[in-house]
Amino acid sequence: MSHSSKFRTTRRAALVQMALAWLAAAAWPEDPRFGIDVENAAVAVAVTDRRGQSITGLTATDFRLYENGEIREILSVYDATEPASVVVLLDASRSVRSIRQGLLLAFRSFLFTLADGNQVGVLGFNNFIETVSPFEMLNNRVRGDLFARAASMDLDGQTAMFDALEAAAGMLRHAAFAKRAVLLFGDGGDNASRVKRDEIFALYRTNAIVIHTVALSNPNNPDQNLGLLRRLAKESGGYFGVASKARDLKEDFDRVAEELRASYVLSFVPAHLEGAAGTKLRIELAGRDPRRYRLKYRQVLARNPRR
Repeated sequence: MSHSSKFRTTRRAALVQMALAWLAAAAWPEDPRFGIDVENAAVAVAVTDRRGQSITGLTATDFRLYENGEIREILSVYDATEPASVVVLLDASRSVRSIRQGLLLAFRSFLFTLADGNQVGVLGFNNFIETVSPFEMLNNRVRGDLFARAASMDLDGQTAMFDALEAAAGMLRHAAFAKRAVLLFGDGGDNASRVKRDEIFALYRTNAIVIHTVALSNPNNPDQNLGLLRRLAKESGGYFGVASKARDLKEDFDRVAEELRASYVLSFVPAHLEGAAGTKLRIELAGRDPRRYRLKYRQVLARNPRR
C-alpha cells in the first residue's frame, strides 16, 4: 500500500471513530407513536401531485387503508414533514471508477436536497461492506464530511449488493425515526454476496423499509440487472431510476430526496398478524380526486418495526 493510501485509510478510520463516539453520546428521541407494540403494522406512503411535487399536511382522516379489501382504522400518521432515517448504499466496485465524478456530484446534491435534521448513514460495497459513515444528523458540516468520506472510497473488486442490503436493514434497526429508507446505487449485479436474493426479499417484506434504486445504464455490462433493481423498488414502494449518462444521475438522486419528503408512515392494526407477508394493501386519499394525486406504497403488509 502506498503512503498516500495508508494516510487516507488512517484518516477515514479516525473520522469514523470520532463519529461513533459522538453518536454514543447522543440521545435520540423516541417516537411513542411507533413504539414496541408489535401488534401494529406500518406502511410508508409517498404522496405527490401529478407533477411529482410532495403533498404535506395530511392527517389520518385524509387516508383510507384497506387490507384484503376491508377498511382498517389508521392509528397514527408520521407526517411527511418529519425527518427520515436513510442508509445510502454506494457501489464501490471496480466498474464505478469511470463514473466516480458523476456519482459523487449526485450524492452531494442528494445530501443538500434533504433538509437539516434528517439522519443519514453511508455504506460502500464491493467484495466487502465498508461503513463509510454511521448515522449522522444532517447539517452543513455533516454534509461536507459525508461527501469527503464517499470521495475517499477505494473503488475496486466485485459486487456484494445483497450483503449490503442486509447490512442496511441491520443499521436501520437502530434508526432514530419511523420513516426509514435505503437509497441503493448499483447495477443490480451481484457476484460476491453470501446472502441470497430470496433472503433479501424476505427480510424487506417484514420491515417497513422503502428501497429506492438508481442505476447507470450500461448495455456492455454483463452483470447489469435493472429488472432486479426495479423489483426491489416496486415491492417496497420506492423509486426506480435509470440514467443514461453519469451527469444525469443527479436528477434521479434528487427525485429520491423528493419522495422522502413526500412520504408518510401509517400505523394500523392488521386483521391477521400471522401470514402478514401475503396480506394485500390498498391506500386512497379520502374525498380527493384520484386523478390529481399519486400514491406510492408497498403492496404487502409490513409490521411496525421494533425499537
